[in-house]
Amino acid sequence: MILKDVIELSAVFCNRTKLMETGVFLQTSSNALVADVLNSDADLGRLIECANIILREMASDYLPLEVSEEVSATNGVIYFSALSKNIYEPLKLEKNGIGAPYKVYGDCIKAQSGDYTLSYLYLPSNKSLFDTVDCSVKASDRLIAYGTAAEYFTQNGLYEEAKLFDKRYKEGLLNCSRYRRSQRLPQMRWI
Repeated sequence: MILKDVIELSAVFCNRTKLMETGVFLQTSSNALVADVLNSDADLGRLIECANIILREMASDYLPLEVSEEVSATNGVIYFSALSKNIYEPLKLEKNGIGAPYKVYGDCIKAQSGDYTLSYLYLPSNKSLFDTVDCSVKASDRLIAYGTAAEYFTQNGLYEEAKLFDKRYKEGLLNCSRYRRSQRLPQMRWI
């Protein structure tokens, strides 16, 4: 999913017809038209900012993003800054498929020196209009657009509209985060 698709839906929800008429959503990559609209229309920049806020909120509170990465503990230290993603919470540290003891500090993880596989939750980085969105496979572009519209209306002081979209957003999150197991029907028996 590309952020442009989310922003386009959010613009429709927020009734930003002027933004829709610019043709920015018909573009496939960043160009002069996109740069002009970003500079002249504050709504587009605000919607992108709101979408980034919602994506981080979803990853930290509702639908976490997990990644595993090969790391090396030099002098027994793995610095968070050396990881490819913005770490939110370390989950496990393994060496050859076997869990290894570690201790978490403010800016690093301490373990014995060696090569490990670190699994951790991360927060997505800020995205621009044509970037691919980091989100759970359960989240749809409509769900993210609901949250983006709610955040946009809240920032602009339109609380009734924000309440409507926030309700839709929270219901969608509840449906996404609910554990669904297959249901088993009782076996039919004849008397």
